[in-house]
Amino acid sequence: MDWANILSSLIGTVIGGIITWLVSKRYYQRASEDLKNETKELRRLITLTLDGLEIGGLVEIARDGKGNILGYNFLKLRPSESVNVSDNPIVQIKPEKPG
Repeated sequence: MDWANILSSLIGTVIGGIITWLVSKRYYQRASEDLKNETKELRRLITLTLDGLEIGGLVEIARDGKGNILGYNFLKLRPSESVNVSDNPIVQIKPEKPG
């Protein structure tokens, strides 16, 4: 092998490496940004869900001074009243009166 082939292979490898690095960097930057956006949306939806559960009296939420959720506890549900349902339905079939 002569020096021209070795140098040509070395330059091709370096240029290929630079192109691969640039493409990979761009791909992972976009993937990272997508992940940040998805995380932001999921955090918003989880906060809405927990707020709804708190309003409904199903959870108790611990918050910091800025209102960020630090943790939550599910409250035990206890029936506050007893409900009895009873009825005595009577089913009758009556023939239609003519005309």
